Amino acid sequence: MKSKIHFFLVLVLALLAGCGAVAEVTQTTPPMPTPAVTAMATPAPEPAPTPTPTPQPAPVVEATPAPTPQPAPVMEATPTPTPQPAPVVEATPAPTPQPAPVVEATPTPTPHPTPAPTPSPAPVVAQGMTEVVVYRVIDGDTIELSTGERVRFIGINAPERGQPGAAEATAFVRERVEGQSVWLESDGNNTDVHGRLRRYIWLRVPTDVDSESEIRAHQLNAMLLENGYATLLIVGAVRHEALFTRLAPAPTPQPSPAPSPPPAATAAAHIIFAPTQARRNETLTLTLQGEPNTQYYLEIISAAGNKLTAAGLGTATSNADGVVYWTWLVGGRTGAGTQRVTITGGGKTLRHEIRIIVD
Repeated sequence: MKSKIHFFLVLVLALLAGCGAVAEVTQTTPPMPTPAVTAMATPAPEPAPTPTPTPQPAPVVEATPAPTPQPAPVMEATPTPTPQPAPVVEATPAPTPQPAPVVEATPTPTPHPTPAPTPSPAPVVAQGMTEVVVYRVIDGDTIELSTGERVRFIGINAPERGQPGAAEATAFVRERVEGQSVWLESDGNNTDVHGRLRRYIWLRVPTDVDSESEIRAHQLNAMLLENGYATLLIVGAVRHEALFTRLAPAPTPQPSPAPSPPPAATAAAHIIFAPTQARRNETLTLTLQGEPNTQYYLEIISAAGNKLTAAGLGTATSNADGVVYWTWLVGGRTGAGTQRVTITGGGKTLRHEIRIIVD
């Protein structure tokens, strides 16, 4: 602050000194005299003297005041930032090594000798035996295979649909073979007059096809006979005829008829089995006991008076026991009513009637 006051005093003194000098200069400069003019004859014009220029007072130069010094700006010192301590990085502790698990050695099993399998005796399969699948059961003695073929059981005859015992025989067969695999055994005569396969039906492969115990336990033909669901029917050569004859149920004893004259030779022929009623698309069978090795002719007249020409009708020859049978299919458009059946042969004529029912 004192320095500033001193500076201003010096400046004022300087200005005052300057003003004094200017006043002295002004006082010392004398005024110029005015020249006298004398009247004279006019001489030749003299050149006029050049007037001495009157000195002009020097211009007063005002001293430029020195600029007032400005105080230097006080520079505030920028505070030095306080150094921050570097963050302390904590060292990650090294994982403590774990001891490796001790693997216990699995004891090697002591090998045991594998016993050699005892070979089973190979079954003795009859020639022509074939495994098949049963698609459906038609009745007690006929089945249909998954191939569409039909099979007629050898050596037996079950009741036709609508006859006593037919439903029971069909159910007995259906329960054992429908939808199942069975084995078919041929016996020489491959098909019947309707093109159906003639076979023995086995529920499992026999070890001996001629064993009576296996036949009775696993052959369906014999099972139907022994359980009373079918009767014996021998057509052509039947290998098990003797066994089937023993298995067939004994006929119901009939009361002894009154004595009568000896019948004629032709009186031996009679109908063993024949349907009394049937429906459309049903397979029918008629069995006749007649003279051995004799031709018989079967004819059927419809309710409308027309002669039927279905396959299986006509002439057939009895076997050595005199048995002969016919099998045919009732047509799908057969009309309702009573059909008249006539059988002739061996000098004998037999008649029968079948009532056709249309549902």
